[in-house]
Amino acid sequence: MDATFHLANFRRYYHPFPIFLCFLSLIVLLVLIPHPIITFLSLSVSGILLILSKQWRWQSFAYSFILYILIILMNPIFVTKGATVLFHFFGTPYTLEALIYGVVFANMVMSLLWWSFIFHPFLTSDHIVYLFSKPFKVLALMISIIFRLIPKFKKQIQDIILYQRKYSKASSLKKGLDALLISITWAFESSLTMVDSMNARGYQSKRTHFHLFKFNLYDFKLSILIILIDLWMLAYYFKDFSNYYFYPKIKPIAFDWWSLLSYSMMLLLMLLPVRFKKEG
Repeated sequence: MDATFHLANFRRYYHPFPIFLCFLSLIVLLVLIPHPIITFLSLSVSGILLILSKQWRWQSFAYSFILYILIILMNPIFVTKGATVLFHFFGTPYTLEALIYGVVFANMVMSLLWWSFIFHPFLTSDHIVYLFSKPFKVLALMISIIFRLIPKFKKQIQDIILYQRKYSKASSLKKGLDALLISITWAFESSLTMVDSMNARGYQSKRTHFHLFKFNLYDFKLSILIILIDLWMLAYYFKDFSNYYFYPKIKPIAFDWWSLLSYSMMLLLMLLPVRFKKEG
């Protein structure tokens, strides 16, 4: 195997449970702890992993950068809290605290989006069905349908737009609306077909499921490590992070040993996908 870092190798060697647990932990902790250091680390690590995993495209970067800047600039317009007024925008105070919170919130939103891109190849429909088929049959079916339809929906829109460029003389707006309407109709019909197919195979009845997933000792250790990190971060959340504030003045960022250890624990959780790669 090529020694080049390749995140997709993760799904070949690891049980779906630690994959899902790692992804869920990142999402919950990032939403729960909108801290400047945590969100900055998340944005930096997820961006680096996207580049190393060769999932990065300049078009995606351009769209992400535009969204990132818009979130930062728009937050002070709608949130007028803060003691440090930079200037007035149509009579509304544009504060430094709201601008910094916009940066933190933009870091959180973009990193959540990038983590979804990173973990998308790992959590396939087979993984979702395996994890949730027994306790949540209907939910597992819905999630697996969504994961299956996302790439097909994207390809369907591209095919329709390509056809319109060759044969349609309508305006760009009408082409776009038609392509969206046709794609939504196609997605709805495809989802119904898939549901009927799953029901015909006895998905909702008692039946066995063939899979090649084996929960070994390494999966157990990895899951325990993730759970311990979660418990530590939750404990620190109630100790310090829950009391962190941006208004009216930004609370100074703590760099005591407890805080540094918590930043390191969160960084370790973010770097676990690097450890997922195996040589072979």
